Amino acid sequence: MILDSKGNPHKFWKNRATQYDPNIGINPYANQTAPDDSIINDIDSQRMLAEELFANHPIIKAVINNIVSHASITDYTITFDTGNADLDDELKKHWNRWSKKYIDTTGKWNLNQLCEINLRNYLLYGESFGLAVNPKFGTSEKPSPYDIAFRGVSPTRVKNPSNKTKRPSNRTIKAGIEIDNYGVARRLWMRGNNGKFNSVPWTDADNNPLVFHIMEPTFFDQTHGMVPITTVYRQALDLSIFMQSEVKAAVNSSQINIIATMNKPERANAISQGNINVGGNTVDDPPIYKPIIPVNPGDMFQLLPGESIEQLKLDRPNAMMEPFVRFNLDIICRCFNVDYKYIFAEWQDSNYSSARLAALQTQGQLFKLQKTMVNRFIEPLTDYFIRTLVMDDKVDIGNMDIEDILDSYTIRTPKMPLIDPSKEAATSALLIEKNLSTHEREIERLNGEDYQDIFSQLGREKEMLSENSLTDENEINPDNPTGEQGRPASEGSTRS
Repeated sequence: MILDSKGNPHKFWKNRATQYDPNIGINPYANQTAPDDSIINDIDSQRMLAEELFANHPIIKAVINNIVSHASITDYTITFDTGNADLDDELKKHWNRWSKKYIDTTGKWNLNQLCEINLRNYLLYGESFGLAVNPKFGTSEKPSPYDIAFRGVSPTRVKNPSNKTKRPSNRTIKAGIEIDNYGVARRLWMRGNNGKFNSVPWTDADNNPLVFHIMEPTFFDQTHGMVPITTVYRQALDLSIFMQSEVKAAVNSSQINIIATMNKPERANAISQGNINVGGNTVDDPPIYKPIIPVNPGDMFQLLPGESIEQLKLDRPNAMMEPFVRFNLDIICRCFNVDYKYIFAEWQDSNYSSARLAALQTQGQLFKLQKTMVNRFIEPLTDYFIRTLVMDDKVDIGNMDIEDILDSYTIRTPKMPLIDPSKEAATSALLIEKNLSTHEREIERLNGEDYQDIFSQLGREKEMLSENSLTDENEINPDNPTGEQGRPASEGSTRS
């Protein structure tokens, strides 16, 4: 619901919102209404417009949810390579336990679910916020054995404090982010549920992050993320209006309707006899068309002299409906740098080459979104988590420096589905054979897994096969790589 402080519709819908219900807010698509272009310069209005579009526009919601779904097919995982296998296993065990059960202060979400929420906020508002808190000091609803957890903050709560709130005199606050003279963020200002404002320092005394700001700047000195939906709200509005009109026309055309008419001579005769009010005085007036009469099964009508009936046939659905919908859908998806054919699996009008190109381009953007979650959220929080593990003596790193531990891990993003598994596997094998790629890179690309785990498991499986006097049917014989029966490949072949 978009209301001002007095409970009335917000100013950017003023004189435009034609349907208002205090229970559901404002419907921006009633009677072809739209907000003014001036709202683009107001970040609060941009956020509220984005919320309204996401709540009321099914296609906008479907686009964002499908992007999040494609970018979150599998889980985020971690691997350590400190040179000490036992330490690697212990660190990974703690991280897995923490990320699955204790990372969220409410106890509702694990790491992957938090990434989905942050990504949805990022797509909707252009940014997402969160705080690093200690769950042992009354800031968590769930007891935790660890000293670090994440609390999400809605971007709509990040605002400039009111005039009654004590604020710094030597710093600038831009829409809730307090910056110093060099443009560096120092504090985050938020409005609580009680209406009061409070602030949190950006980092603690040890320079550990206390505020997580998930965004990708487009320009230098950019304080807030850019709301992408505002660039296509006109297209979203046009698409909604067109689809609603088509639905109404389809409903009307599904009913049987008739129109009663009169020809000119019959009309003149009726006028002279005075037995019907036809609303005209000359026979040159056009034929009379009476209102549309809905017909139900079994209905009977008595026609007056000279009357005839014809069935009303609407030209629906419009032949241009599908191209129009696809055109606007493509524009909406392009504002997120993805291809609508990939997001909605619309490949029926595409050949293999164009479909593969669209898929690769969209997967590249999805991977970029995943890396944004890693760089802006997962890695800073993981660094803080590892520091608390060492400080609390939950792991023994011996003589190793903690910075070496922080440099030893890798966050692996969810893998993308293969476009053509057989061709891509063959390409990876060829790249490795020609020394153009590595097992680590290709296994991560194909499976999204750690190549060391794959090799370790393969070694264990081969050892079990050998212990049980079994053979691996997939093992290639170097003397007969094709697996053909008869003469070995090394003997060559002859022609008759």
